[in-house]
Amino acid sequence: MPRKITTSDLIKIIHDCAPPALAYDWDNVGFLLGDASTEITKVLLCLDITHKSVDEAIRIGANLIISHHPLIFKPIRKITNPLYIKLIRNNISVISAHTNLDIAPGGVNTQLAELFHLTDLESLSTSIGSELYQVSVYILPSNQETLSQALINNGARHLHFSQIEAEIKLEFFCDSFKLSKIIATIHKYHPSPDPVYAVNPQNRVNDVYGMGVIGLLPAPLTIADFALKVKKVLSSPFVRVWLANKNPDTLIQKIAVCGGSGSSMISSASNRADVFLSGEFGYHSRLDSPIPLIEAGHFHTEFPVLKYLKKILDFAKIPAQIFPITSHETTTSTLYL
Repeated sequence: MPRKITTSDLIKIIHDCAPPALAYDWDNVGFLLGDASTEITKVLLCLDITHKSVDEAIRIGANLIISHHPLIFKPIRKITNPLYIKLIRNNISVISAHTNLDIAPGGVNTQLAELFHLTDLESLSTSIGSELYQVSVYILPSNQETLSQALINNGARHLHFSQIEAEIKLEFFCDSFKLSKIIATIHKYHPSPDPVYAVNPQNRVNDVYGMGVIGLLPAPLTIADFALKVKKVLSSPFVRVWLANKNPDTLIQKIAVCGGSGSSMISSASNRADVFLSGEFGYHSRLDSPIPLIEAGHFHTEFPVLKYLKKILDFAKIPAQIFPITSHETTTSTLYL
């Protein structure tokens, strides 16, 4: 008899692909509402938890919603919001993955880059919520291979070995959200019942994660042609192009992308890319930008990540459905004249 899948199982799956520690301090991500022991019947995937998305979850029999934008951003003193009450009455739990899903490899910005077949990807910004640690531990040569492989499997990287008399000093790096698992692995696989190890925080850039992505198009395109491609690929109702004194026929190939709002990333993109694609930019940010900007809509630049989450749940054999663009308030309550 197959094991029941609970909300707790889904929390682990989502946190494995988008660790909460990657999120910015101001963000509110993770398990936000419900009972972790509830057996999952079906999952609804959406960007925003709204009355229409909750109604859809009720209609299809979903008792868990996984959203990109958090249901709760600020602390609440009372629960009178009709949206919260509707979720509680219908026993619908909520998991949200926001800036952690933006930053995580494979997440929002990776999906956006892949839609345009960008290659040679690198992070646009190294600003993330987690810290980087260097760990060192002494081991015997006979234990080197077993412990090393176990550490790699649990998140250690850039392993370095040096011989110190009869022992080997093993040094490596890991992320803060993997540190507890790394320490547990040392205790489990080290031959000594009380292994000696050192953990040192690193005051340098973590080169594995970052907000936004830069990559190369398969072939150069003009700014105008790329903007039209963006509109088509993302099914955006419009795109807005800030040329930054460039000609629309200017050829471009190195593209910076950031789903959602990209204003704070313009300076990071300006000296490294030919054009910057995002969902939205502020008025003064556009006016001051030295690099051409393409706005394709906050919603439309983030929506592709839902297909990525759907694949993850499909692989885990968890029934899930994406709340379609055509049903969302962003589409049905917006008039383009």
